[in-house]
Amino acid sequence: MPQIAQFARFAAKPGQGDKVFAALEDAAAAAATEEGTLVYAIHVAQDDPDTIWMYELYASPEAQAAHSGSEATARLRAAVGDLLVEPLTVSRGVPTKAFGLPDASSPTTGGTAMDKLTDERVEAAMDQARAAGEEGLGVAAYLGDELVINTWAGLADSDAGRPVDGSTLFQVFSVTKALTATALHVLADRGFVDYELPIARYCPSSRAGQAPDHGP
Repeated sequence: MPQIAQFARFAAKPGQGDKVFAALEDAAAAAATEEGTLVYAIHVAQDDPDTIWMYELYASPEAQAAHSGSEATARLRAAVGDLLVEPLTVSRGVPTKAFGLPDASSPTTGGTAMDKLTDERVEAAMDQARAAGEEGLGVAAYLGDELVINTWAGLADSDAGRPVDGSTLFQVFSVTKALTATALHVLADRGFVDYELPIARYCPSSRAGQAPDHGP
């Protein structure tokens, strides 16, 4: 049976977004107990707090039908009916290729229930890294504020036999270069940095012939 994805848009009346969100939170608590409900994610539009999107993923068409016919869904529809400025819109589809969707047939090496949101490519990359000599490693990724991938494998301390877990700290070395570059792009996008200006405009110690100030 194919998985079924469902997308819903809730367009709340001005100032009613919080009430719609609260109703969806109650529905999410009920959805968490449904065996066939794999993902039930609430998203608030960045530019309009009264527009809320839902992404749902079900293990099968039967699971989606069971959810749609549940008492919790009936309560949700009743709760938001008078709060919406336009009718609720719902679309459904069959996931064909995606990153980060849960796959019950491909469990992660370690971690918590959240770690089921992983991907075969992540597992393959971890296997390759271990085959190349890495004793322990972890992979985490966020989509917005939501942790969608969080998995680990191997040993944090080979001498003591201590395995890697969710609290293991890793030295990131030159990964900080990518983070710094990303931060610079964000600043430029927000108008705080102009790529066309000399770097000395923002870092005076970088002027030609002047040694950089690395601090104490």
